[in-house]
Amino acid sequence: MKPHPYILRRVLGLAVAAVLPFALAGCAISPPVSPDRLSARPGAVTVPYRISDAGHLIMDIRINGLPPKPFLVDTGASISAVYTDYAPSLGLNVTEETVSVIGLTGSGLRPLAENIEFQIGEASFRQDKIVVLDRLKVDNEAVGLVGVDVLAEYVLQFNNNARTVTLIEGDKVDRSDFSGWQQIPLRNRVKGYPDSGLYFASVELKGKETPVLIDTGSELSIINWPLASLDPQMKKVRRQIRDKINFEGAIDSFPLKMRTVFFDVKLGDKSWPEIPVFIMDFDTLTPIAPADKPLMIAGVDLFTSSTFAFDFKDNMIYVRPED
Repeated sequence: MKPHPYILRRVLGLAVAAVLPFALAGCAISPPVSPDRLSARPGAVTVPYRISDAGHLIMDIRINGLPPKPFLVDTGASISAVYTDYAPSLGLNVTEETVSVIGLTGSGLRPLAENIEFQIGEASFRQDKIVVLDRLKVDNEAVGLVGVDVLAEYVLQFNNNARTVTLIEGDKVDRSDFSGWQQIPLRNRVKGYPDSGLYFASVELKGKETPVLIDTGSELSIINWPLASLDPQMKKVRRQIRDKINFEGAIDSFPLKMRTVFFDVKLGDKSWPEIPVFIMDFDTLTPIAPADKPLMIAGVDLFTSSTFAFDFKDNMIYVRPED
């Protein structure tokens, strides 16, 4: 997603000090347990993973017994998918049935493929249907994405040092396996909205709860303008940009995009001294979250430099502190 060139000229090299009090309750215990403890449990499956040039988590997955292909791990996808270009070579039975797909930059109807078996190492996942999508316009090697429809009953631990991911059914995990790890509690929906099959953290800003969508399919973290505008400096910048665009005759609906930096960001027990963020509107996300109110998308960039785990069964992210 490329910001408008005019906006880049205005903010290039500017680190806006938007220090918002991101915080969740939690308590870390030290010393942290080794990730080897989980991978040694009966029933655990450990396979390599890698990080694509675009920054995504990539695992090799078999489809219907064929040789392994690279898939993107996407916690922001409630249904797994294969990209259109690769559907024929994977022998998928693409049906005439369609499903409405909601994305950050648009939405629409996409066809479904049926009777799919995913295999990750020795673990098999049978799915009645997955969606067939146009390929992402980013630089990665993936032929599709594996979403939370496949992974919802599992714990996934990404060992940053060994570059391995361990999968294990959630009911086979002892929470002491993550003793001393930082915790980010999750929930399955935003208050007042239906369960979309996705995972949200939450923060409190100026006495109000702000949802944070956990989306490893996004290579960068993103905030919307209502959240950015809680900082008076950003509110002023937005107004100046709008005035400039209107003066030059652009249409009122022109999408404003901007890249900046947040300092001292904290989710649960995990803190980041600074993170790059895009600012843009989330209009297409209205069916799953209050896009006209402060909202954040926590991208994969927040996690890939750490050893971390998604516990989809018990709604928790664990991040291992640095040794």
